[in-house]
Amino acid sequence: MALKEKCSNPLMSLVIILVLLVVALITAVIVLRLDKNPRISGPPEELRNATNSPESLNPQKNKIYTLKPSDPPKIQPTNPTNSRPNIPNFKPRNVCESPECITLAHQLLETLIQKTSKRVLANFLIINYIDLFTKSLLIDPDDVGKCDEMATDNLPEAGFSVIVKNHFDRENIQIVSDLVEEIKIVLKN
Repeated sequence: MALKEKCSNPLMSLVIILVLLVVALITAVIVLRLDKNPRISGPPEELRNATNSPESLNPQKNKIYTLKPSDPPKIQPTNPTNSRPNIPNFKPRNVCESPECITLAHQLLETLIQKTSKRVLANFLIINYIDLFTKSLLIDPDDVGKCDEMATDNLPEAGFSVIVKNHFDRENIQIVSDLVEEIKIVLKN
């Protein structure tokens, strides 16, 4: 059914009106329930004492409280609008703060790469390639035939463009195998 036919059906308009009515009723009930229980602000000790004491449970007994002249009134500032805790602001830190750490950072990276398995490194490169590729390339479904050219032009690394070309043309198997052998030699050293 087309949209015009669905809207012209009187049952569909009745269903829409009923759904809107139910949503309005639920909203009204929620708002009315929120208004029945007003928020009470004050010091926590007094609120606990007022709600847990037997006098608050029995409204028939009313006590008259008098202030002694020697007791000054206790005023506690309350801020009902700011209910979030105070979070201290810390100065941002670099991972490497010493000059030695900055100088030797490339050696740490080199040992990390050497200790990481080749499969993890390959997955890391593939995921980064896919992430970069999907951000920079938007393919219209009608232009799938131009995918080879678009992918080769937009790939950041020459090795990845060779892999994409190999997917579409089987002539580049030797180039890809040489590239893989070079990567194996570099990763072994």
